[in-house]
Amino acid sequence: MRFGERIKELRQRRQMSLRDLAGKLNISASYLSDIENGRNRAPSTSDKSNFINDISFELGLSEEEKNELFYLADEELSNYFTIAHELGHYLSITPQARIALRKAANSKVENNTWEKFIEIIDEDEKKGGTDDK
Repeated sequence: MRFGERIKELRQRRQMSLRDLAGKLNISASYLSDIENGRNRAPSTSDKSNFINDISFELGLSEEEKNELFYLADEELSNYFTIAHELGHYLSITPQARIALRKAANSKVENNTWEKFIEIIDEDEKKGGTDDK
């Protein structure tokens, strides 16, 4: 189970609306909705601790439920900040890839653009590649 899914489940069990919980946490309902629905990750560092402590208080969570939220947040964050070894190596030796990914992240490139990019790479592979061969 994901961090946000668990928050949603705990909130609904206590029959609290998303808007009510967001108001008690002093965050927007859309931000909480994004977390619950996996469109936004768990907050990191000290924000994570405050966020989980506040949710635990507002929902009256047990220590076990609170610890589970910490575990799920840590798991989600470690997945978020982990990059496969071969990708990390490739990015370390290919400045153009780093630039492209940074630009893509900053401009919030959508899936259809990535699909087109993958098609270009696939075509290049069929031709036998270029620069590195």
